[in-house]
Amino acid sequence: MKLKIAILVFIFGQCLLNGSMSPFSDYYVISKPDMEVLTGNYELCFHQMSHYEAAFDSKIKELKAIPKIVLNLDGSFRTRDFPAWLEYEAYKYKFNGFIASKGNWSLVVVGYMDDGKGGLVEHWGIKFEGLDSAENQPILIKQTSDFEILFIYGDPDSGEVVLFKKESDPAGG
Repeated sequence: MKLKIAILVFIFGQCLLNGSMSPFSDYYVISKPDMEVLTGNYELCFHQMSHYEAAFDSKIKELKAIPKIVLNLDGSFRTRDFPAWLEYEAYKYKFNGFIASKGNWSLVVVGYMDDGKGGLVEHWGIKFEGLDSAENQPILIKQTSDFEILFIYGDPDSGEVVLFKKESDPAGG
């Protein structure tokens, strides 16, 4: 019986620590980036939330500008038309409108995942203080040369996300 419990605890622990089932886990940022490279403008580029709010796509299209997050080097941030979601029941979300927010941001370790060698590696994200949404500690990912901010709602395996991509520097950097 003790062996069965130990095996279940091990399996459950692996499920909690290993982000490999998340559709984006291959792109998690595992080396702490400098704040300088993260500062800039991030625009909404993808979401998978329409099953919570059928008209979400049309609401985005009605906006005058693309929803944006601006990260400043001094650790402050601001948003324009940020899609705010409220968790009204465990793993169930309700669209709460587009909001403007201001506050502070910082780099934080948001989780751990298997390094493929029997150990664990940290992955990084951003903690937003002052962002009025169900998720205020998104994951940093890097699918291309630009950073992206990934807000995950509910079970990470479900793919219920809102993704903001950093705008490329017009100077080429």
